[in-house]
Amino acid sequence: MAKISFLVTYYNQKNFVERSLMSVLNQNLPYDYEILIGDDGSTDGTVEEVNRFVEKYPDKIKLFQMPRNNEPMQKSIHRAAANRINLLKHMHGEYFCVLDGDDYYNNMNFASKGISILDNNKSLSCCAFDFELVYKDRKETYNTGIKKECIINAKNYVKNLYLHSGAFVFRNIFTPEKIDIAEKSKNFDDNLITIFMLQFGDMYYFKELAYSYLQSENSLWNSFSKPEQHLLNTMDYEIISKAAPVFKRELFSRQFQNIKFIYQNKSRLKFLLGDILYEKYIQENKELNNKIVLDFLNWNIINSFRKCELVLWYNSGKIRRQYDKVFRFIQNK
Repeated sequence: MAKISFLVTYYNQKNFVERSLMSVLNQNLPYDYEILIGDDGSTDGTVEEVNRFVEKYPDKIKLFQMPRNNEPMQKSIHRAAANRINLLKHMHGEYFCVLDGDDYYNNMNFASKGISILDNNKSLSCCAFDFELVYKDRKETYNTGIKKECIINAKNYVKNLYLHSGAFVFRNIFTPEKIDIAEKSKNFDDNLITIFMLQFGDMYYFKELAYSYLQSENSLWNSFSKPEQHLLNTMDYEIISKAAPVFKRELFSRQFQNIKFIYQNKSRLKFLLGDILYEKYIQENKELNNKIVLDFLNWNIINSFRKCELVLWYNSGKIRRQYDKVFRFIQNK
């Protein structure tokens, strides 16, 4: 049985296959491991490139393909999440890592280090490492603000910190019921993966690089307007809160500036987004059953009782956040 599973996902990333897979195959691991590859219907030769590795390492690598024929259009993040969830259903490892197809590992010992810590501390859900942002002309190590190697409390991470999910070694806690929760989120990606896993234990942090995260100056996120970015992050709050309800309070604090913008502009969201985007997000939040975001989008037509509920929800969260900040200040005195 595999000690660790590497879950690698691709979509039209032929030119990155060799780099990403070799960064797994070159890991210094004294354990049996498996590489599960999910392809999201690539048409650029990615599958053929992956199959070269499958043929060379048939006992290590398995390919799972998601067809796109005759399927309704889906948001890309939802398809990427479904691709990853499919790999979760097939993995056998006691631990697992996730790797986006255009990224790669830059530390050949990180997996074995993570396993060693997790083997000896069953209360931890994961081990985390630093990551670098890789641009066309430079690399930058992401500044976490964490000063030294340590155990990080799960709630503290959710409230204040960020590390790319690819820079983690996770304990495999998945049962069919937990997979079902992750699948229903339709957004099992980066932040949600890490926060979902932190429900099951704290994190050990190594202050050393492990993951290279490819950046695009013209990324999809940078193409969004500021109101749209605030809306998407507020949606993120609600989506993750349903998958990891134990962290609702911390998630509110994490996304407070985005929630504040949506709350303060609740009667103007249609104007700020424009008719086409507004209708798109109405439909998407209906599909995701995001009741809070949907009602803020519909602020001008919902009833007075629901408006009072939302005002109370926002102000209660705001007061709790201020209390937490005062409490932390007193503790640190």
